Amino acid sequence: MASRCGIARAASRTRCSAFRSVASLARRCGGTTSSTTGKSRSRSANGTGVPVDGARYPRVLTLFGSLRRRQVALRFLARDAARVSAMLTAEERILLHLLEHVRRADRFEVPFAMSQSGIALAVSVRRSHVSATLSEMEKRGLVTKRLAHLEGGGRRRKVYVLTPGGAQAAEALRQRIAATPLRVRSPHGEESRTLGQALPLAPRGTSLLELVLAAADGVLDFTGETAGGPPSGAAPRRFYGRSEELAAAREFLRSQAVCLAVRGLPGMGKTALLARIAETSDAPTAWVHVTEWTTPEHVLSGIAAKRRGLDRPFDPRSRGNLEDAIGVLATEAKEIPLVALLDDVHKASEGVVHLLGSLTTALRGTRLKLVVAGRRMPAFYSRREVALDGLVRELDLAGLDETSATTLLSDRGVPPDRRAEVLAATKGHPLFMELIAASGGRGLGDVRTYLREEVAAKLEPREQEMLAALSVHRQPVAVEAVALEVADVSVLEGLADRSLVRLGDGTADLHDLLREFFYSRLTAAQRTRLHTAASAYYEGRPEPEARIELVYHLIQAGKPTEAAHILGGVGRSLVAKGYPDEVLRLVALLDLKLLEPTERIPILLLRGDTLAMRGDWRRAQESFDEAGVLSEDLGDVRGQARAVFELGVLEYRRGDFDAAKASYERALALAGSSDEDLGARILNALGILEWQAGHLAEAADLYGRSREAYERAGDSAGVAGAINNLGILRWQQEDVDGALSHYADALRLSEELGDHRTVAILYNNIGEAYRRKGDVSNAAKFYYRSLALSEKLGFLWQVGEVHRNLGRISSDARGAAHLERALAIFESLGARRDRDEVLRLLEARRSVPH
Repeated sequence: MASRCGIARAASRTRCSAFRSVASLARRCGGTTSSTTGKSRSRSANGTGVPVDGARYPRVLTLFGSLRRRQVALRFLARDAARVSAMLTAEERILLHLLEHVRRADRFEVPFAMSQSGIALAVSVRRSHVSATLSEMEKRGLVTKRLAHLEGGGRRRKVYVLTPGGAQAAEALRQRIAATPLRVRSPHGEESRTLGQALPLAPRGTSLLELVLAAADGVLDFTGETAGGPPSGAAPRRFYGRSEELAAAREFLRSQAVCLAVRGLPGMGKTALLARIAETSDAPTAWVHVTEWTTPEHVLSGIAAKRRGLDRPFDPRSRGNLEDAIGVLATEAKEIPLVALLDDVHKASEGVVHLLGSLTTALRGTRLKLVVAGRRMPAFYSRREVALDGLVRELDLAGLDETSATTLLSDRGVPPDRRAEVLAATKGHPLFMELIAASGGRGLGDVRTYLREEVAAKLEPREQEMLAALSVHRQPVAVEAVALEVADVSVLEGLADRSLVRLGDGTADLHDLLREFFYSRLTAAQRTRLHTAASAYYEGRPEPEARIELVYHLIQAGKPTEAAHILGGVGRSLVAKGYPDEVLRLVALLDLKLLEPTERIPILLLRGDTLAMRGDWRRAQESFDEAGVLSEDLGDVRGQARAVFELGVLEYRRGDFDAAKASYERALALAGSSDEDLGARILNALGILEWQAGHLAEAADLYGRSREAYERAGDSAGVAGAINNLGILRWQQEDVDGALSHYADALRLSEELGDHRTVAILYNNIGEAYRRKGDVSNAAKFYYRSLALSEKLGFLWQVGEVHRNLGRISSDARGAAHLERALAIFESLGARRDRDEVLRLLEARRSVPH
């Protein structure tokens, strides 16, 4: 069915270009032949489809592959942006940044990126410095400030805009910077270009400021991540024992099995074993350190980078979805061997777990091997694949054998008369033995007692401070985040010599066992101070993960109001970039009752929108209801209108079109003419209802008015959704060429904004187009692209929509399975009309004689 974008788009619409800092660009539009009312809402147009003619519409076809390319290419930005370029001062960065928003200077509602916090995040400068710089710029007449509402709701905030003189200075600066020469590296080689000439090579939507911040030492690197062996801190000074485990690994690499799963307790030596396997492997290796925010694209890109080094041109950025990339990888892996090592897989996200399962099946019979290690194994394989199919082998790490453990203790200087006692107490646990050996084998007992009496008690004050600072960080962090003085680097090195800190690749980290111990010893005041320092560090970094950590540390530092303000500004961008779970976890950490009502409303709307996308409509309604009541009590008509509108979107999804229309009309009356952006979304939503009723002329009029309102508001995401919906009308009226033209325009805008949800919808719509044309193969290809992106986003309704469409094009058991899956999703969501339609499709299938 054709899907409509936009019904509840508040969540995916953080349009602040200022806030499009490096990682913020990864937001992409998703699509199906769907209409838009403010959030990506897809539905089918009576099963019609729109063919895509590659000769007539090359732009449509070339754009489809660019989502993955941009996701991976963004890493060149995120990797170097933290190394702040000396090309621009803080003032110059602010000038370039605000130049992107000159058209919104007088708007009633402006992006978060025009607030002081948003500016600081966009230009990668701490707020304290931004505040001082803005004050100076205001004195010199370059900027002025005013009070305005921020997108996403909440009370009015100070925002900054360029004066006419400031705009002239910014434009002159832009021209000068664009003419700056530098070296540009790409997969095709290295050449000299100006920054302006390099801009078209960057991911779509990259600003000149972002490009400047990405330049390191006069070089822009567009080649993507490099992948190689283990990080420098992974291998121990000397490797002990594990002869049986290494023999098992060698046998695995010679076998037909695809995956070796290594399990072990913290500190048991999993990372060291993987490093040893990499060191002794005859085949090239690619190393991936898995974190909570590692994506499937990160994993595939790491493998791709290594294969490029082997002159194998596999590039996941050129593939439309994960299934395509996995298929190409499996085909090429039949020729050249490669070992991919993934450490800490117990931290893997749902998407990475799904990827591992797909790779385990797809790589059967190839020369690419997976070696994964973690405290536990996520459920990406079954017992059948271990016991019967032989695709997976398992290896459980215990303590070192007596001979190897004794050798380790001897090398560490533990007296002979103490070794047996240490070995008995530690049971060969490598990390525990290393720690005890550092004290000569004295003070045995349980781990915590030992750490307290024999480690912590003997630390110098500066060493204690460094370990305390590291303990508040959840992941490896750059050395400069904790090494505030020159001598601190030597302190870190000394701690690393005693196995208390891991150093490598410019980062410092604590083993989880030590992190938990040292963190538990901190007082409340110490935690507040150290979390505050950590938040200041992340404030100057542009990656989406840094945004998450910034909010986390603000919450832990006892600054919920500040955390809520930033989360309200960046949360929708993070959700659109594929971090909905992280956003919901941050919201859960906030005690909303402690927030002022004006700060609570944007968080409630964000939570409701994220829950609605993930299919938890009951809890989403509770959030919207609470936001509506609070807004009404405060006299916040704008917030109340948004909450009422979102409730209407849920009614639409449930199939109660009358209730949805009543909510939309009430929201429109509340919003009046003061909130043009919300008014545009409501007009779009009303247009969808007219389309559903078969009133195509009325729908076209509402879509057109919505598009005009979006354009006046400067809302490109809204414009893209309205264009998509106009395309659906053309599609339904048999004007396939006109529909394709609209889809191409919508896709271009959505790609530029990185709006994943609208892209998922558009992919589905293109699949519908091919289905109508009778090209089942291409229809399936685009459906699967939509499915992969929708699953990554947790966009549950869209997942059901795609399964329904896949069920239409296949008359065999696979088609029935897709329909059953769609039925289960729609029933769980309470989407009555969609459920009933799938039931009719299943009944029609059963009535056909076989």
